[in-house]
Amino acid sequence: MDITQILFTSSVISGVTIMLLCVVGLVSKKINFWPPPSSDSWQIKCFWVLFQFFALPFFAIIFLEFDQRTENPTIFFFGCLFFFLGFIFANIVSFNLGFKNSAGMSDGLKTSGWYSYSRNPVYVTTIVGLIGAVLALPITEIFVISTIWTVCYVAASFIEEPWLEKKYGKEYLAYKKKVGRFF
Repeated sequence: MDITQILFTSSVISGVTIMLLCVVGLVSKKINFWPPPSSDSWQIKCFWVLFQFFALPFFAIIFLEFDQRTENPTIFFFGCLFFFLGFIFANIVSFNLGFKNSAGMSDGLKTSGWYSYSRNPVYVTTIVGLIGAVLALPITEIFVISTIWTVCYVAASFIEEPWLEKKYGKEYLAYKKKVGRFF
């Protein structure tokens, strides 16, 4: 097994584990995986370890398999543009949101800036970056990891909503009426 396959396997196992823990959390009222109950819970620690083993191999595969990039210069250009802008903006929005909110803990409801256009701008911009990666580097590993990541982020937007409604009440419900989940 070469390094790309090891990285791919790590990423897929970690991503699927995150999804399964979220499903268990939805089905079981006793286990709440996401959003985590506190900053020192097993859930947050488990999530961040799994997320590192999910996301970091994705970027390593891009680096290692860059010679497999598309030969179409226009698709490659737009793929790279979407990739870089998507992930740059996702990081900017995450930084502006703050660590606690990015980690699924409450640090105040954000409704301005990027959040005045989308209730989930980190997810939207990341998905744009993932689409770019698939366009620029159309290999199975990038497609599969991007698909898992997209499914996780779309699911997270639904999983987080009841928590946000409970946490912020009428303020969140009013915000929800004004701003779309993704656009």
